[in-house]
Amino acid sequence: MKAFVVDDNIPTITAKSWCLWKKEKGRYNYIYGKRPYKQREIASLTKIMTALVVQEKLSKWGYNANLLTLEVPDYCQNVKGTTANLRPGELMSVNDLMHGLMLPSGNDAALVLAEAFGLLMCLENKRKLKTFDAYNPESFKAFWNKSYGYLFVNAMNEKAKDMGVTNTIFFNPHGNDAFDVGKNSSTALEVGKICFTLMENQYLMNLVNTREYGSWQNTNKLLWEGFQGIKTGVN
Repeated sequence: MKAFVVDDNIPTITAKSWCLWKKEKGRYNYIYGKRPYKQREIASLTKIMTALVVQEKLSKWGYNANLLTLEVPDYCQNVKGTTANLRPGELMSVNDLMHGLMLPSGNDAALVLAEAFGLLMCLENKRKLKTFDAYNPESFKAFWNKSYGYLFVNAMNEKAKDMGVTNTIFFNPHGNDAFDVGKNSSTALEVGKICFTLMENQYLMNLVNTREYGSWQNTNKLLWEGFQGIKTGVN
C-alpha cells in the first residue's frame, strides 16, 4: 500500500463535504474526501446542470446560441437571490444568457433559459418544433404568461438519472429555495461527476473560465489564481 505524505502547509479545508479526484488515462478516480456521500443543499451549483441541459438541447436541435435571441420577460425583475440584473424587454442571445447564468450566477438568467427551453421541449413533444420560428423573439412572447420551466427541471432530473447520480434532485433551475418548497440537493461525489461531464464540453469550459463578460464578473475568484472552473455556490 502506498503511503500518503501530508504537507503541514496545506490550507485547512473548512467544507463540510469535499472530494479529491485524480485524472488518470482519461478517467477521474476518487482518491479521498470528507462525507462524500452526504446529501446536501447545493444552491447555485445547480446551474452547472442547467448549463449542461441548455447546451445539450442546443446541440440536439442545431440552434446557434449567438443567433437564438430571447426577450427578457417582466417577471424576471422580481427574482430573488443572485442576479444578472436582466432588464424586462431586453433582447439577449442564449450565449449572453449563459454567461449571465454562470458568471454573476444569475437566477433571472436561469429562469429565462428554463422557461424558453421548456417551451421548446413542449413543442418537441407535440412534434411542432420544426414549424416554430425559434430565431424570432416574438415567437416566444405569446407563451411567457404560461409556465414551461417544469419541463426543463424534469430534463435536469432525467439527465442526472442518465449520469447515474442517484442522490441528486432538482426542483428549480437556479438553486434558490425561496421560490419552491423543495431544495435542490446532491453529494460532493456526485457534484464532482456532474462537473466532469461539463469539462468534456469545450464551449462550457470556455464559459466557466471566463473572468469577465460585459458588465459581469465571475463570482469564482479562483480564476484569478490560476485555477480552472467551475462554479461557486453559497449555502
